Amino acid sequence: TVTASQIATGSKNISVAKIGARGIYTGELTEDSLLSFAPQLRMQLEVSGMEIVESLFIDGDVETSANKNINDIAGTPAATDYFLAFDGFRKLALVTNTANARSAGGALSIEDYIDTLKLMGTAGLAGSDPSKVFFIVDGNVHYANMKIVEAKTRDVNSAATVENGFLRRAYGFEIVPSWQMHRASAD
Repeated sequence: TVTASQIATGSKNISVAKIGARGIYTGELTEDSLLSFAPQLRMQLEVSGMEIVESLFIDGDVETSANKNINDIAGTPAATDYFLAFDGFRKLALVTNTANARSAGGALSIEDYIDTLKLMGTAGLAGSDPSKVFFIVDGNVHYANMKIVEAKTRDVNSAATVENGFLRRAYGFEIVPSWQMHRASAD
């Protein structure tokens, strides 16, 4: 016989936060201008907003104590700092679950990607499916990726992984550079 088990789902509380922006200009600017610049201002606000949201998902940290926020380790964050809205991806590995943190210890190698995947769940189970996992790297890692020997030479790598100056995949997992990571501070 097989015993019955209760089917259930887990729950996850999601903190809701609000961020906003506004730009002020006078009506005289539109009256005295030969070109309509309001659409340009709107586009700049949209681009800036997307960049801030990207940074927030990666670098968000609600810690307000002095020297403890991952974005302001040398001071105290201002109450208006956008990264205080909620905790992001980096906070999980750096503070909340330090067992998931690792350092390449200087030189980046292609094996660092495998070692990072192993940190995801028991024996890396959560990082086992390339269709559900990808790497987000900052600018420094992006540049280091271009120096990895396995990605540069055809004798080691017959498939094109470096495309237009970007290392696109490692072991089948997509690599996405984010220029908004560490936006508030590179400390």
